[in-house]
Amino acid sequence: VEAFGGDLAMSLSATILIPTHDHGPILRASVSSALRQTVTNLEVMVIGDGVPDETRAIMAEIMRQDPRVQFFDHPKGRRHGENYRHEALREARGKIVCYLSDDDLYLPRHVEEMGRLLEEADFAHAVALKIGPDGGAPFIWTVDLAMDAYRRELLAGRNRVPLSAGAHTLECYRGLVEGWSPAPTGIPTDLHMWQKFLRQPTVRFRAGTMPTVLVFSSPSRAHLTPEERLREMDDWLGRTASSGAVEAIALQVLPQALRQAAEAEGR
Repeated sequence: VEAFGGDLAMSLSATILIPTHDHGPILRASVSSALRQTVTNLEVMVIGDGVPDETRAIMAEIMRQDPRVQFFDHPKGRRHGENYRHEALREARGKIVCYLSDDDLYLPRHVEEMGRLLEEADFAHAVALKIGPDGGAPFIWTVDLAMDAYRRELLAGRNRVPLSAGAHTLECYRGLVEGWSPAPTGIPTDLHMWQKFLRQPTVRFRAGTMPTVLVFSSPSRAHLTPEERLREMDDWLGRTASSGAVEAIALQVLPQALRQAAEAEGR
């Protein structure tokens, strides 16, 4: 089977791909976090999968304000519109590809960190923090795909790398036999994609060491209106604008990370 091709004449440092369906105004915060990166030579591709008119209006406004943003407006596709992501990556110009859920946030150095890791790897994943709606301490995912045990876990069906934490080189993606495609029933769409990288014996993996992604679970916020969710995310955008604030968050989750590491060693 031949790998699909593509033009590898890349002229940007990074492509950020943001899939969206119906999160409306929340998208303003996620796109803002992508545009405030320390790496500015990038493009942001927002992939619409059957979006409402509200989202179209929001994206028109964002694109007027920043020419780095593109919006791909598609009718609702199979599952989460994975085929649309693949089509967009055929046009991508970034040396690396980062992903961002439309209800998550990047910290300012996320793309910089992924670029650093991918200088010596093909697939990298960030330290991601799950933010609870109650304002408690964030939850940290413990994972390092450079280690066989974690790769086996993901291949067995347990995902520890949320969409917003994954990144890879565009060259590696275009060398795969199959890119983004609808996942089988019961398999998360991001895990289905990550497994395609994991099954390639030559793909090199690296893990981040400092938090650069904040994940805001939608199921745990079903009681909040879109406007309330946007206020929460805007608050976090303000709280994480400085390097000192990011370091404070890292110190807050350190005890949990140490406990998880100790438990893993004891198994």
